[in-house]
Amino acid sequence: MRWRLFAAIVVAVALLILGVDASAVSRLIDKVKGVPKDDGCEGVTAPAAMNKKGKFVSPAERKSALKRKVPGSAPNPSLAKECRNTKKPRNDAVTKYVMTYHKKRSAGDSIIKSAEKCLDECVTDSTSELYYNKMEACYKYTHSNNLAMSPLKNTAQFFAPAIGNTLYRKICTPKTQSCYKDAELYTALQDLFSKAANLGLDPDINRTPLFDYLDEVWAMGASGVVTVWLRDMYDLTKIGEQVRLLMSYNKDVSSVVFKVDHKKFTNKLPASWPYPADDNAHLCEYYVKRITDKLEGWRTKSCLKFSRKETPPFELHMLDFGSLTSKVQCKEGDAPIEPPTPGAPPPPTFSDRDIKSVLVKWDHSNDETVTKFDLILKGAAHEAKDEAVKRSFGKDNPKMEHTVTGLEPGTKYFFFVRAYADDTHYADSKVEEIETVGQLEAPVLKDSEIGSPDSVSMEWKWDPKASGGYKLFKDKDATKAYKVFPTKPSTFPFKAEGLQANTEFTFALQAFGDENDRDSDLGKWVTFKTLANPDPPTPPKVEDGPDERE
Repeated sequence: MRWRLFAAIVVAVALLILGVDASAVSRLIDKVKGVPKDDGCEGVTAPAAMNKKGKFVSPAERKSALKRKVPGSAPNPSLAKECRNTKKPRNDAVTKYVMTYHKKRSAGDSIIKSAEKCLDECVTDSTSELYYNKMEACYKYTHSNNLAMSPLKNTAQFFAPAIGNTLYRKICTPKTQSCYKDAELYTALQDLFSKAANLGLDPDINRTPLFDYLDEVWAMGASGVVTVWLRDMYDLTKIGEQVRLLMSYNKDVSSVVFKVDHKKFTNKLPASWPYPADDNAHLCEYYVKRITDKLEGWRTKSCLKFSRKETPPFELHMLDFGSLTSKVQCKEGDAPIEPPTPGAPPPPTFSDRDIKSVLVKWDHSNDETVTKFDLILKGAAHEAKDEAVKRSFGKDNPKMEHTVTGLEPGTKYFFFVRAYADDTHYADSKVEEIETVGQLEAPVLKDSEIGSPDSVSMEWKWDPKASGGYKLFKDKDATKAYKVFPTKPSTFPFKAEGLQANTEFTFALQAFGDENDRDSDLGKWVTFKTLANPDPPTPPKVEDGPDERE
């Protein structure tokens, strides 16, 4: 062996003199020395060691691999003391958790024992044999229980821990999308670990692989189309292990959709970016390449005898994270892709109709491509320009309705709903017509100039919409009608009689409608004057005749 090694070194020196690559020379010496080829499986960490069916390797194989390369720390006496001081409350809490969660579900003894050992064992040194035993228990526990997950075909969502609760609730809808925070087992464990500081379960004290294993089980349980949410590229590093499993080892994943924050991704472009901010083609090319490079790096470092031959195809959707509306969509070919146009949404309906407003409602669309709705007012004549009266109703908005105000009484308006896949791809509902409640015009009284000392005559234009007739008020008293006209008088103009001669009177009129035409305002007060009484006739003057006595 020594002479073969000596010969190899001589050859290596000669090759170096001749300018041969140093790495090739190193491989030659390693081969002669018998150094095993590093195929990506040597010392592989737990998430990468999968068998051909996409399941985890056995605990024994896992333990053997991890023994050679485990990030850990030296024993710390003060931490060990903390473990001892919290043993009793930790044991009680773990027992309660196991009783509440597992025994009520009739779990087998092996699951219960693994759960107790995984949770109750306090280990401060992750290089110790005790830690390897704990790892084996946690592995058996999470793998056997398999998270009590619902089917994850086309529903699994992955995101960095820093994704806020508001966004989480938008993207994780239990009926259609599945997120690990909502998984029953994860929720129960989170409740237990919320008291971690008092139970010696704090990971800074008590080393545990439990949540890493849960992440792995979730990643390996996904299938079909998987969605990964990223605020920025740093998030991809934070959930790198899960994404690496999805892309490199999970053979049931058909494709991955990265949904990212458009604003943050465009703000993180290089300072030397030579293209306009809205140059979507180059934006796609830049970020698709960054993700591709990341995936290629993972693939080359994977344990190839267990991994997928090729990573699944992926798309990159840049969204407005506030409204979850699409801005740009890209695929691996770098160029932007055209999202599907949604189907036409249901037409709007109307209620609470008034003289200047109307409440417009519409149903949620069941189309998965829809991200938001616009309610659009079309002009009173169909050729008028469309005008959106209210924008950006997100699909998750609990109420799809809007009260449109500032309308004209008794006017027809036309509304429709527009459903968007993104800002340029949309479909319109059928146009629906609504007429606001009308309002009768305040009637105008006119003096017909046919008066007398005890009456005045008046007339007005009788509106056929005044189905409730008219009321006449006198002497500026609008609380009590002087005369009611349910129908048009048979004799018109109307004569108000029994008045005092040579006196002024004021009259005003109001029209009354129905549910389609509101009552008019009270018309203007108009002054009328009766004629004066005629002077009494003068008796004839009697002239003196001749004196008969003469």
